[in-house]
Amino acid sequence: MKDTKKYEIKDSVIRKKSRALETNLYRSAENQKYLMEINEQKDYSRLIYGICFFVLVFAEVMIALFVNDEWIRPYVGDVLVVIAIYTFVRIFIPHRCVALPMIILFFACLVEALQYINIVDKIGLGDVKFFRVLIGTVGDPKDIICYAVGCILLIIYEMIRVRIDKNR
Repeated sequence: MKDTKKYEIKDSVIRKKSRALETNLYRSAENQKYLMEINEQKDYSRLIYGICFFVLVFAEVMIALFVNDEWIRPYVGDVLVVIAIYTFVRIFIPHRCVALPMIILFFACLVEALQYINIVDKIGLGDVKFFRVLIGTVGDPKDIICYAVGCILLIIYEMIRVRIDKNR
């Protein structure tokens, strides 16, 4: 008697699994066009983010080389650098990371804290101008405020993008 129950249970499990496989095959065939549209949207998003990244990096370089004022270079440049990092990451992860602006803000604050303790000199790269410019040498609380403003703009963008995606 135990053997028959074992076979009945095993048989019902096999039937359930085969029904699930049939359903998945049916769904995938039915949604193939939809999946292709999503992949095309991701490719288009990656292209747009890539273009935005290169434009922002170009703007940052132009600001660093040619602007010597007390407003655009120190403040607008810091806001733009956060947005540039966001667009760079979005090239590889175009969707499904709504918390990305907060992650970037954490990263920017970490870099600012490393600047505050003068990490470039401590790791022995103080003589290399490239690393002094890339990492920075002076920690400033105003920079963190600028990074936060950039991240707030990105959060607003994310909220708008999520609403548009839900309405589609």
